[in-house]
Amino acid sequence: MNDSEKYVGHVYRAPSEQWAWTIYRGTEILVSGAGYETVDDARHECGEHLSGYDENAEFVPVPPVAPSKN
Repeated sequence: MNDSEKYVGHVYRAPSEQWAWTIYRGTEILVSGAGYETVDDARHECGEHLSGYDENAEFVPVPPVAPSKN
């Protein structure tokens, strides 16, 4: 499977300081979720969706984003 066919789940901390996730196939965004209080909640939900696409898909860690200063 080449990279453009690979399913990848990204779990990250948004500027709102809540956790979010996005699932990609190559560079295409397939689905995402946001508003999770913990990284574990976001990772679990992402994993549930990701396994529906590909049981062998991988998570890619994404560094937390610094909170915005309003």
